[in-house]
Amino acid sequence: SWTQTQRITTNSSVHADVKLVGDLAHVLLFDGANTQLATLQYDLADNRFEAWAARPQLVNLPLDSGVETATIEVDSTGRMWVASDVTSTVVVRYSDGLYTSWSAPITVASGIKSDDISTIIAMPNNQIGVFWSNQNTKLFGFRLHADGTNPTLWSADERPASQSALSVGAGMADDHMHLAVTSDGTLYAAVKTSYDKSPYPKMALLVRRPNGTWDNLYAVDTGGTRPTIIVSEAAGKVLMAYESNEGGGDILYRETAFGAVNLSPVKVMISGSLADVTTAKVTS
Repeated sequence: SWTQTQRITTNSSVHADVKLVGDLAHVLLFDGANTQLATLQYDLADNRFEAWAARPQLVNLPLDSGVETATIEVDSTGRMWVASDVTSTVVVRYSDGLYTSWSAPITVASGIKSDDISTIIAMPNNQIGVFWSNQNTKLFGFRLHADGTNPTLWSADERPASQSALSVGAGMADDHMHLAVTSDGTLYAAVKTSYDKSPYPKMALLVRRPNGTWDNLYAVDTGGTRPTIIVSEAAGKVLMAYESNEGGGDILYRETAFGAVNLSPVKVMISGSLADVTTAKVTS
């Protein structure tokens, strides 16, 4: 059973992205140009999250009109970043201190379709990474920024696993993605492709090694949608879960140990007419 301990917003149209930093939970309340940021602090005595005493009020986060998605991260300096996508670009904004004032947008990628999306992740080697889909080039993209350096300086697009891209269907990139990273800097991306043709994969796993190279694409399933991924260093495993069918179905998963990828057979996690599988934004 669940007990409500804190109401953050009464806006029923928001979608949340949560970043936990110590005893603070930063909550992005995504609602297009009306997006806000809440911060809660865990109270050990009360055993619950409460409004952050340093900034109890919600903060308006200035995103562009027409934005499709947004996600947040906090880098090693304590700077918060938000990545969002609108029309044909992927942009980031940043904020320091109490996260009440935000920078102007910085363009990380351009030339994407209006349907493409992005996501952001803090890397363990003091870098921030942004990953996105580009259904015009039919590839995914990834760029890095070193914490504490000029916020406009980003690495070149790495074009993740582009060596595996096939001229099939609408190409490798689709606008479904989720990232997780281990403490050694290995980055895992659960993605959906646009091949849309058997026997080519619809669910796939992309892996970036600590030296910056991307493995060839790992085929996960010829069906499925809305994948998510989680890494557990305690168990030494990576688990990718996804919805079996468009519009709802069983929640399926495959897993592999760290190191060389050797995916288990497809297993049912939860059976039923289910959708939108998700997980905590942490490495356990």
